Amino acid sequence: MFDEIVREVSHYFTTKRLLLWGSGVAIFVVGLVISKALAALVGRIASHRAGPRHGVVLQRVSYYGFFAITSAVVLSHLGFDLRVLLGAAGVLTVAIGFAPNVGLERDQRLVFARRTTICRWGYASDKRHGRRGRVH
Repeated sequence: MFDEIVREVSHYFTTKRLLLWGSGVAIFVVGLVISKALAALVGRIASHRAGPRHGVVLQRVSYYGFFAITSAVVLSHLGFDLRVLLGAAGVLTVAIGFAPNVGLERDQRLVFARRTTICRWGYASDKRHGRRGRVH
């Protein structure tokens, strides 16, 4: 049992794969250092031109942007297909954006259904204000 686990682990960690993961970690660390330095530079420039609050906000936004770029480069270097990840994120975003609209639409129908009653075909009556009129 233990020998089988050791054999599988040693079979997985080949020299080529270890070099690939090592270079990925090195790219990530260097990218983080560069991201931090560029974000500090952006924050310093923004605080001189727009004020300290804007400088801090732009520093954080630029750091996260550089971090995202660094992460994408490392994942691409390790062999991950980012198109699949971005496609899944797009589908999830559409699903999350669509769900509240459906629920809100149903709630709006219930609210307006309580206020308005169809008396005859083409005519509506508003119970609260006693109005009647033609429905378009």
